[in-house]
Amino acid sequence: MNTPNSKLREQLEAFNKIFNEAFDKNDAAAMLPLFTEDAVIVSNGGVIEGHKAIEKYYADKFENEHDSDHLAVNDPSSPHAIDESTMWATGSWSLTVQVKGEDPLPLKGYWSAIYRREGNIWKEKMQTWNIAA
Repeated sequence: MNTPNSKLREQLEAFNKIFNEAFDKNDAAAMLPLFTEDAVIVSNGGVIEGHKAIEKYYADKFENEHDSDHLAVNDPSSPHAIDESTMWATGSWSLTVQVKGEDPLPLKGYWSAIYRREGNIWKEKMQTWNIAA
């Protein structure tokens, strides 16, 4: 197993806390600053590229459902520096989703991401995730 960078791990855990809180607000505008302008999300519904598309993705998502209890957890071996301003990480996630008119549904899966530091702030450059059965 690779040894994660402990300083980056603290920073990633702080990022995940902000991400989890923003996700639970169900607010697309709160999610957007967590991504670079040229970010890409690879989701179960396809590839979402750039700030405008990511904002629309979250706006549409939160208009049609209520998400709660979002939890992103880092794998024990994450993260890893690519260079001074870039890192990659992997982990698991879980949440409860409630589509309008339906019962709440717990979901979980795995994620991977590449982060870029902009000033003193980490942002996601590329995010991938799946839904585990």
